[in-house]
Amino acid sequence: MTAITHLSKVTLLELLARMQVRRVQIISSCTQSKTRHPESALTWTDFEKGSAWVTKREAEIETISARNLYCGRQHKRVCEIIAENPSIQFDFKIASAGYGLIDADQPIASYDATFSGLPKAEIARRSIILGLPQAFRDAVERTGADLTLVLLGQDYLDACAVSTPLLAPCPTLLIGNAACRLTIDGCNLFQIPVEDTDCQTLGAGQVWVKAEIANQIIRAIAA
Repeated sequence: MTAITHLSKVTLLELLARMQVRRVQIISSCTQSKTRHPESALTWTDFEKGSAWVTKREAEIETISARNLYCGRQHKRVCEIIAENPSIQFDFKIASAGYGLIDADQPIASYDATFSGLPKAEIARRSIILGLPQAFRDAVERTGADLTLVLLGQDYLDACAVSTPLLAPCPTLLIGNAACRLTIDGCNLFQIPVEDTDCQTLGAGQVWVKAEIANQIIRAIAA
């Protein structure tokens, strides 16, 4: 077990260009922007009542895959990256403030809940109810992918309770400045910072620049 390694993007891309990567796991976050806004959308109160109640509420609302429900900039960019690289198998998972960690193809109902802006204690309380910390750990440690990309901001990293030891079987890249503040030990863990010039160079806003860095990584793999 070793400390997490801080890598520059130049070094990272050089390493990836020499790797054989056929399957990539991406862990991103849910977004407040959604394609559907029914008046009866689920709220945190619904999720707090448990899965049986949520299933009952879902029967009252038309469900849609998580992939097609969210429409925030980072989420849309990840979907584009996946569509643009059919030669790579993707496992796309989403950290949801209502459903926990879900596969992008899971049918879900529209809802109004977020971790963003909540006090750390409330984030921790809700994430435990959703089983998010253990689900995140399982996704990283039990993946069959050749590479994992984690695209989470501070509040969602807090919700996943990323902690030592995190024993990844494949290179696991935690992208973004929030991820670079983590101090954890484990295996195959790498921090990829967002440089001051990245937003301008990549033509991206602060919210979705992590996805553009992910795109650089995928392009290096596919080249």
